[in-house]
Amino acid sequence: MARNRLVCRLIDFSMAAHVPDSSMRETMCGSLPCVAPETALGEPYWPKPADCWSLGVVLLETACGQGTLELSVPWRRCAYLAQAMREILEFFAQAGSHAQAMASMGGVYDGAVLACLEALLRPEPLRRASASDAVDVLSARRVKAAR
Repeated sequence: MARNRLVCRLIDFSMAAHVPDSSMRETMCGSLPCVAPETALGEPYWPKPADCWSLGVVLLETACGQGTLELSVPWRRCAYLAQAMREILEFFAQAGSHAQAMASMGGVYDGAVLACLEALLRPEPLRRASASDAVDVLSARRVKAAR
């Protein structure tokens, strides 16, 4: 594997667990750029919203280009994961940040992707869209645009 290359595994069952919606976890897993803020900060977290954050980052990096999050929030300059994550959280707490992130790699814009990112990349875990809701948002906007 190249040193500065992001490798995204869309299916990885190494940490898989069937967890009831009401069950919180404390296991630190994941790495930047895809790890959810609450996981990276070592806080107890709900697995589904954490996975939805990761899905949002994968969507951002897929739609706009590898390194989009780092270009928007230069997290590699931070000495500690917690500091990097606080900066990422502060960035996405600002109005217009999702569109700004999309534009950082050369002006990529897609209204459906933007709506999906705004629904998934929310600092508050319980306000994040579910994966199925995000797909519905993306699909509905694409169908509407095709008409």
